Amino acid sequence: PVSQKLLYEKDLYLFQNLYKLSLAEVFKLSGGTISGNVTVSGDISTTDVESSGTVTTSTLNTTNLSVSSQNVALGSGSSATGSASLALMKNSTASATNSIAIGQGATASHSGGVAIGLSAATSANNQVVLGTSATTVVLAGTGERNT
Repeated sequence: PVSQKLLYEKDLYLFQNLYKLSLAEVFKLSGGTISGNVTVSGDISTTDVESSGTVTTSTLNTTNLSVSSQNVALGSGSSATGSASLALMKNSTASATNSIAIGQGATASHSGGVAIGLSAATSANNQVVLGTSATTVVLAGTGERNT
């Protein structure tokens, strides 16, 4: 309820001012756990963040990113719903088992399918697709060119 939220925010403000603590000092955790939903406006500086649920952020700057999930989707509107699937970039979709979609609008909708490039899409299981019919594919070092 809104009234409880406002009361909590007022209590937190009073607690900070009473004890002359920064917000970081009030919420300082070492090996602790917060359960439920947490909303932060501003920056978070931490060594480790673990979540068993969904983490939503507009910007993530990290040295190492480890995801202990079978499915990983990074990018606005991206979706990885197939078992052990990966979707990278805006609006990419990996919806089949062991599928990978990399590139804006790439779609891997077939088992074992890999779609790489802008709007690339699989059309069969165990298929690797590079780009679209408008894409030029060059294999470096072979002198071969497929358009």
